[in-house]
Amino acid sequence: MVTRGQPAQRSREASKPIRATRKLSGLGRAYPLGLDADQFASEDKMHLHLVNILKERIGVTHMMYIHPRFEDLQDKRVMVVECWPARSPVFVKDSGIERFYIRAGASTAELTMSQVQEYTKQRFKAT
Repeated sequence: MVTRGQPAQRSREASKPIRATRKLSGLGRAYPLGLDADQFASEDKMHLHLVNILKERIGVTHMMYIHPRFEDLQDKRVMVVECWPARSPVFVKDSGIERFYIRAGASTAELTMSQVQEYTKQRFKAT
């Protein structure tokens, strides 16, 4: 997973956070910690952990837009997660509440329900 080099919040599914693994432009001074820092038994276990979190938070139907893979980066084994644009709105479940976020430049913004309605009209126009 890619972050600014800080541990991610712990999920309810497991006691292990997923940490920074790759520097991308716009993220500041991120550096690869590698898979060893997360102490998963294998790449398969780490992949399964991520898939379980995503299935719970966004649902199975949107998994086709998320593509994790493992690479070597600066002598570390890392997980890279590539996300493709969805064809329909994707809501994130957070403690039983559905939330909707968009990327706005280099930041992420949560939208109100009226903003979600307007955004989805524009973003997901029928072709």
